[in-house]
Amino acid sequence: MASSSSSAVNTCTDKRSEEDPFQDSGLFNSTVENFSWSGVSVQVKDKKTKELRTIVDNAAGIVQAGDICALMGPSGCGKTTLLNVLAGRPSQAAKTTATVRVNGLEYPASEFRSLSSFVEQDDVLMSSLTVRETIDFSARLSGLGSSLDRRRRIDALLSAMGLTDQADNLIGTPLRRGISGGQKRRVSVASQLITGPAVIFLDEPTTSLDSLASFEVISHLRAVARRNKLIIILSIHQPSAVTFRLFDKLMLLSAGKTHYFGSLDALHGYYTEVGARIPEHVNPADHLLETLNIDFSTDKSAASRHLDQLQQAWKASRLADDVTTGINAARRSPYHASNKPPGSHSHNPRPNRLSVLYILCHRGFIKGYRDHMTYGLRLVMFFVLALMLGTIWIRLDPNQDSVHPRLMLLFIQTGFTSFVAVCYVPAYLEDRHLFKKEYYDALCGATEMLISNFLVGLPFLLLMCLSFCPIVYWLANFQPTASGTFMYITWIYLDMLAAESAVVFFASLFPSFVAALVAFCTLNSLFMSICVVIVPSSMLNGFYKYVFRSWDYINYVFQGLVINEFKDRDYSGVSGQIVLDRFEFRANDTPRIVGYLLAITAAFRLGAWLALRFS
Repeated sequence: MASSSSSAVNTCTDKRSEEDPFQDSGLFNSTVENFSWSGVSVQVKDKKTKELRTIVDNAAGIVQAGDICALMGPSGCGKTTLLNVLAGRPSQAAKTTATVRVNGLEYPASEFRSLSSFVEQDDVLMSSLTVRETIDFSARLSGLGSSLDRRRRIDALLSAMGLTDQADNLIGTPLRRGISGGQKRRVSVASQLITGPAVIFLDEPTTSLDSLASFEVISHLRAVARRNKLIIILSIHQPSAVTFRLFDKLMLLSAGKTHYFGSLDALHGYYTEVGARIPEHVNPADHLLETLNIDFSTDKSAASRHLDQLQQAWKASRLADDVTTGINAARRSPYHASNKPPGSHSHNPRPNRLSVLYILCHRGFIKGYRDHMTYGLRLVMFFVLALMLGTIWIRLDPNQDSVHPRLMLLFIQTGFTSFVAVCYVPAYLEDRHLFKKEYYDALCGATEMLISNFLVGLPFLLLMCLSFCPIVYWLANFQPTASGTFMYITWIYLDMLAAESAVVFFASLFPSFVAALVAFCTLNSLFMSICVVIVPSSMLNGFYKYVFRSWDYINYVFQGLVINEFKDRDYSGVSGQIVLDRFEFRANDTPRIVGYLLAITAAFRLGAWLALRFS
């Protein structure tokens, strides 16, 4: 009966493959014949004992072009760890050894990324884009054809993934509901498929999907693999019986050890031979997971011995020898003899850096005006605060009594415009997570990401500046000149640029909302505490004066604002020069201060680049 069901599934998916509109030269793999791994072992340091603990032990396997291979086992068996090693992803492991080959050849992970894609277990998507835009930007970054060609392929992919009705729906923002979790999973898969990889890794691609949606996703992956000779390797926990039969090859893991690797056709026969027959009329996946999982066994000692016997039986089996034979045969293939890496199979050249920069800027502008959490919230905050500050310090008279209130207003607004930048942390972290995915897929680099981030922010920060400065400037009755107004806006704008650059630096260094928030707020609090209006230069000790005040952008902006307000102005017989002299400010220091602020902004951006590049 199992054979009959399997035949029905094969017929169904083969028919789907023949009718698949997504098969074209942009996806077809003509260079990668096989992908193999051997001697894969991963050890981590146990947090309690501090000793090395093996989580993947001497795994080996080989997958041919056109096949889909599933890594399956109980939770914590090492599926995701193995998948990350195969894909060349960074690992927290203390020790990793592995030999990974394409067409029998070993070559750098950086080259392998150009022909592979990885679908994360957690969906990494830009919440303010639509489903179609998400896939389209992935296609553009991979250099996929003309606009018309991309649209044709995207339409076909949307149809195949069951997303046509959601094509123009947003992924979803904190303030606007989008597509469901299952639909997001399918979008994640589609955005990787559109880039045309030869090898695709998927970590739990059916997470949050019901059984029917899981079958549709896996069957489409199988159809794409068959028609285009792609290699698909995925981890999966507990597929339904009909989904399970879609896999060409299966690797079973338990406690990091291999219990089976081979075709599904040989699975029942193998377990019958080793005395662990899979019963009829049950889901083989369910039975195998029950066999390999001893966490809930009443007699763990007996269950552990039985598991060891099964593992030893695999090591001594003919099928295990066949895996080694297949890997060695791949090394003797014509591809290996040529001693030439396969390179990317795509017929579409990847866009140059300038094109990537343009694409990222386009995507960033869409996010900027759609996602109100990125800039819209701050725009409202600045407008409200402008009214508050302006009405608290309303129409200050140009006399001696207003000198101190003016100084306090300049200081408070400088600190506020700096602190409000922390609202950008969540939006930037979303960009950072998406960047890491695209970086490992060789779609963009840290330079393009950070330059586009800076360029996109310029007009939005200027808009926030213009919603704040004119209101405060007029209500507080600052120096009523066009040049004074212009310089006031300039100083606040530079303050925003420096503060946002600091946020980008800390969020790049610490990819955690709380950590980035604490780091930025700590630095900003320190900068405000050592500002010259709080602690005069003569009273500040050398450590804070030379280590921190030299790059205290709050202090520099305050200095520029004070010069702008008090230079060449008289307050009922008291010259503004007296105020400048009190703080040891020179009226002609404006160009130097602007230079310092631009240098600080550039330094934070450079720090962010280093954090992204080497994290």
